[in-house]
Amino acid sequence: MESKNFSFNTGDSSSVVTVCLLPFVAAGILSFILFDKIGIEGLFLVIALMGLLAIGLKSSIKVDENQVVIQKKWFVIPYKTYKGKKIESVFYSGNYGEEEDAFSIVLKLNGQEITMGTKKDLRYLYDSLYPFTKEFERVSKE
Repeated sequence: MESKNFSFNTGDSSSVVTVCLLPFVAAGILSFILFDKIGIEGLFLVIALMGLLAIGLKSSIKVDENQVVIQKKWFVIPYKTYKGKKIESVFYSGNYGEEEDAFSIVLKLNGQEITMGTKKDLRYLYDSLYPFTKEFERVSKE
């Protein structure tokens, strides 16, 4: 019997969007609180640091017959790891789960929805991961 394995490293669009929104919110709040203390240069420094944080956000996934491991990283430093036996389902993020509006894919693992991927690797990730899902097993048995 042929073994089924999949491994992939990608950017993490949804985390990047979240981190990119932080400087705008922080700059708005901090401008009132800290402007007198750190000035405009300090606010630009906060925004630059958030940009550096966003650039390094990555995701990786390793799937084999017995386990799924998804790791969220900042450059090479892992900050969150998800493990499970089987991917329950995979779908596109965004409106109605359709590819055209999505900016990442969503994997359901142990009841948790985990986003990963970028706009340019959506289709590849979806097509590669769908055969590893419980949903695929159910549909292929019918």
